[in-house]
Amino acid sequence: MIIVHILHNLNEVFFFCFVFLRILNIILRETEVMKKEGNQEDVERLREWLLKQPHHPKVIEDRMLSAFVYGSKSLEIAKQKLESFFTWRAHLRDNYPFFYIRDPSDPYFKNSLKSGNMFFLPKTTPEGYRVFYTGITDQFEEHYDHDQTTACFHMSLELSMDQWPDMKGIFIIWDLKGFKPSYAARLNLSTFETTIRYLQDVYPVKMKGVVFLNTPAIVETFYNTIFKPFLKEKLKKRITITREDSKCLKKYLPEEILPSDLGGKEKSSAEFNEDWLNLLIEKKDGIKSYSLLVADESKRPPETKQTFGIEGTFRTLAID
Repeated sequence: MIIVHILHNLNEVFFFCFVFLRILNIILRETEVMKKEGNQEDVERLREWLLKQPHHPKVIEDRMLSAFVYGSKSLEIAKQKLESFFTWRAHLRDNYPFFYIRDPSDPYFKNSLKSGNMFFLPKTTPEGYRVFYTGITDQFEEHYDHDQTTACFHMSLELSMDQWPDMKGIFIIWDLKGFKPSYAARLNLSTFETTIRYLQDVYPVKMKGVVFLNTPAIVETFYNTIFKPFLKEKLKKRITITREDSKCLKKYLPEEILPSDLGGKEKSSAEFNEDWLNLLIEKKDGIKSYSLLVADESKRPPETKQTFGIEGTFRTLAID
């Protein structure tokens, strides 16, 4: 009788757990639906605001706007980020040649990319973060072109916003294996600094982590003297500079999503790199159209120039 009683109670517990999990699943699904509906409403409000700004481009896909909504704590912050996005890009267009490199199918562009690997991993972390990898190959010396590589970096960021507008964050791996001190002379530190600032202040997706692998002393010096001073404290805490190799990646990312040559269980970096380049080529019409997403400073209202215009250089802007 005691055993029967215990089994009866266990059945009641199992039934209760089953019902509870079903209800919880329904609540989570409903919450997700409500969140998506709320985000879509914010996208529509963001577009309404955009249409009233005389200095902003009016042709921008909903998916791109969604990236600003998902990456911001409020609609007002999304507006500020979008304002900065257009303004920064006008500055890049007027001052940096890489901005005009817009055809990933161009033979010289493809040849230049033999100098390194650059791609987003297809799988996310358990938290939902997208992982972006960049590293050099043994053909760096022969093929590296700073503007072409920087253009690919920016194309990748732009495409990521269109591919995964709802991504919860980005984790970047900078693998410096094989980097020689003599290579430093081929880097344009001004362009590199601008790209870091763009990532921090303009790219709408939250930076959840950055790890530099196989870091030579000269790169660590560059980081400490040139880049670290202008980084926000929160971002500094999320950056790791190490001389360890790819084996240490398991401290930060699950091996199930990593390339096989980085200690993971997925395809090789070379294969992922080829896949990503093919996707860039497939999306090249959209990538070309991204060049139009810039502010027209001649139409900017005077009251916004000191905060967001080129004259203000964003000194008064502080968005977390």
